[in-house]
Amino acid sequence: MHIEGREYRVVVATNVDRDAMQWECYLVDGNSEKLVFEIVRFDGKREWSFLQHVESIPLAVVEYAVQHARAELGPFFNG
Repeated sequence: MHIEGREYRVVVATNVDRDAMQWECYLVDGNSEKLVFEIVRFDGKREWSFLQHVESIPLAVVEYAVQHARAELGPFFNG
């Protein structure tokens, strides 16, 4: 995805150790990628979290992420 002139890549992943699913956002810079943040759905705690890995993130990226992460990760898993 391109937002404010920068390229980002999203990975949706499952983490069994955390009892969670996460929406990871990476900043793409040529051939390298840096994890910017994760939006995590913790099923065991029934909680959503935003885990920031860099100092500053454009608000437009955060707004896009919150809307899309909730839709892509879906409701809490009861299992």
